[in-house]
Amino acid sequence: MKKVNLNKVAKLLPVIGIILFFYIIIDIGAERIGGAFLSIPLQLYVISLFLSTPRLFVFVYKWQFICKKQKMGVGFWYLMKIFMVSLFYSSVTPGGIGWHIRIFYLK
Repeated sequence: MKKVNLNKVAKLLPVIGIILFFYIIIDIGAERIGGAFLSIPLQLYVISLFLSTPRLFVFVYKWQFICKKQKMGVGFWYLMKIFMVSLFYSSVTPGGIGWHIRIFYLK
Protein backbone atom coordinates (compact mmCIF):
# COMPACT_ATOMS: atom_id res chain seq x y z
CA MET A 1 0.00 0.00 0.00
CA LYS A 2 1.41 3.38 -1.02
CA LYS A 3 1.74 5.97 1.77
CA VAL A 4 0.08 9.32 1.11
CA ASN A 5 2.32 12.36 1.49
CA LEU A 6 0.37 14.58 3.91
CA ASN A 7 2.36 17.70 3.01
CA LYS A 8 1.13 17.51 -0.58
CA VAL A 9 -2.45 16.96 0.55
CA ALA A 10 -2.22 19.88 3.00
CA LYS A 11 -1.02 22.15 0.20
CA LEU A 12 -3.65 20.92 -2.26
CA LEU A 13 -6.74 21.32 -0.04
CA PRO A 14 -6.51 25.12 0.27
CA VAL A 15 -6.08 25.51 -3.48
CA ILE A 16 -9.17 23.39 -4.14
CA GLY A 17 -11.14 25.36 -1.57
CA ILE A 18 -10.19 28.73 -2.99
CA ILE A 19 -11.00 27.59 -6.53
CA LEU A 20 -14.42 26.43 -5.31
CA PHE A 21 -14.90 29.73 -3.47
CA PHE A 22 -14.19 31.77 -6.61
CA TYR A 23 -16.44 29.51 -8.68
CA ILE A 24 -19.33 30.11 -6.29
CA ILE A 25 -18.75 33.88 -6.35
CA ILE A 26 -18.69 33.92 -10.15
CA ASP A 27 -21.75 31.66 -10.39
CA ILE A 28 -23.90 33.65 -7.96
CA GLY A 29 -22.51 37.08 -8.74
CA ALA A 30 -20.51 39.40 -6.53
CA GLU A 31 -23.19 42.11 -6.67
CA ARG A 32 -25.88 39.74 -5.39
CA ILE A 33 -23.64 38.56 -2.56
CA GLY A 34 -22.67 42.13 -1.66
CA GLY A 35 -26.32 43.19 -1.76
CA ALA A 36 -27.28 40.38 0.59
CA PHE A 37 -24.60 41.41 3.10
CA LEU A 38 -25.59 45.08 2.87
CA SER A 39 -29.24 44.25 3.51
CA ILE A 40 -28.42 42.79 6.93
CA PRO A 41 -28.75 45.35 9.76
CA LEU A 42 -25.49 46.40 11.44
CA GLN A 43 -26.85 45.38 14.86
CA LEU A 44 -26.93 41.74 13.78
CA TYR A 45 -23.26 41.88 12.84
CA VAL A 46 -22.40 43.27 16.29
CA ILE A 47 -24.49 40.62 18.05
CA SER A 48 -22.83 37.94 15.95
CA LEU A 49 -19.39 39.21 16.93
CA PHE A 50 -20.25 39.12 20.64
CA LEU A 51 -21.68 35.60 20.37
CA SER A 52 -18.93 34.09 18.25
CA THR A 53 -15.92 35.40 20.21
CA PRO A 54 -16.55 33.33 23.37
CA ARG A 55 -17.28 30.32 21.18
CA LEU A 56 -13.88 30.73 19.55
CA PHE A 57 -12.10 30.66 22.91
CA VAL A 58 -14.08 27.62 24.09
CA PHE A 59 -13.21 25.64 20.96
CA VAL A 60 -9.53 26.54 21.24
CA TYR A 61 -9.49 25.66 24.94
CA LYS A 62 -11.07 22.30 24.11
CA TRP A 63 -8.36 21.55 21.57
CA GLN A 64 -5.67 22.67 24.02
CA PHE A 65 -7.08 20.30 26.63
CA ILE A 66 -7.03 17.42 24.12
CA CYS A 67 -3.44 18.27 23.13
CA LYS A 68 -2.35 18.31 26.78
CA LYS A 69 -3.90 14.89 27.34
CA GLN A 70 -1.97 13.63 24.30
CA LYS A 71 1.22 15.20 25.71
CA MET A 72 1.60 17.59 22.80
CA GLY A 73 3.25 20.91 23.61
CA VAL A 74 1.01 23.19 21.57
CA GLY A 75 0.44 26.76 22.68
CA PHE A 76 -2.93 28.46 22.98
CA TRP A 77 -2.20 31.13 20.36
CA TYR A 78 -0.92 28.58 17.84
CA LEU A 79 -4.14 26.61 18.33
CA MET A 80 -6.08 29.86 17.85
CA LYS A 81 -4.29 30.36 14.52
CA ILE A 82 -5.03 26.78 13.46
CA PHE A 83 -8.69 27.22 14.43
CA MET A 84 -9.02 30.42 12.40
CA VAL A 85 -7.39 28.83 9.35
CA SER A 86 -9.64 25.77 9.59
CA LEU A 87 -12.67 28.02 10.08
CA PHE A 88 -11.84 29.81 6.83
CA TYR A 89 -11.31 26.58 4.90
CA SER A 90 -14.48 25.02 6.28
CA SER A 91 -16.46 28.01 5.05
CA VAL A 92 -15.11 27.78 1.50
CA THR A 93 -15.16 24.01 1.05
CA PRO A 94 -18.31 21.92 0.81
CA GLY A 95 -19.09 19.54 3.63
CA GLY A 96 -16.85 21.31 6.12
CA ILE A 97 -13.75 19.50 4.89
CA GLY A 98 -11.71 22.47 6.06
CA TRP A 99 -12.26 21.55 9.71
CA HIS A 100 -9.95 18.60 9.17
CA ILE A 101 -7.05 20.79 8.09
CA ARG A 102 -6.23 21.07 11.80
CA ILE A 103 -4.92 17.53 11.63
CA PHE A 104 -2.19 18.52 9.19
CA TYR A 105 -1.17 21.53 11.25
CA LEU A 106 -1.05 19.55 14.50
CA LYS A 107 0.91 16.72 12.95
